[in-house]
Amino acid sequence: IVALGVAGLSLLIDITFLQLVVYHFILWTLYPLRSRLTQGPVQALNYIGVTIICFAFFLLLSPLGLFAYSLNNSMFYQQFYLWSYIHISASFALSGANPSWVVNLFRPVRQSTT
Repeated sequence: IVALGVAGLSLLIDITFLQLVVYHFILWTLYPLRSRLTQGPVQALNYIGVTIICFAFFLLLSPLGLFAYSLNNSMFYQQFYLWSYIHISASFALSGANPSWVVNLFRPVRQSTT
């Protein structure tokens, strides 16, 4: 239902690739937290800790980084777009965490032997 709403909205408003990436990032940062919370506070805190460490690492590589060796704007955005495309495309093909209709697009159809 949300996808239909976004598709309809995209007819009225330009939705950029960066906005899709930010949506993907926020969704897949928060979505696993729900299952970690059901496993207990230790699992949830571990997930939050690893997420913060990974976020900080990539932030330090970005132009906002505190160190002289951070990537310049152009190089950072080129790498960001490249790896975003690769990650999102590969996740459609490889991940079972997507909705079943997306997973079925990339899985071979089993032929009936009867």
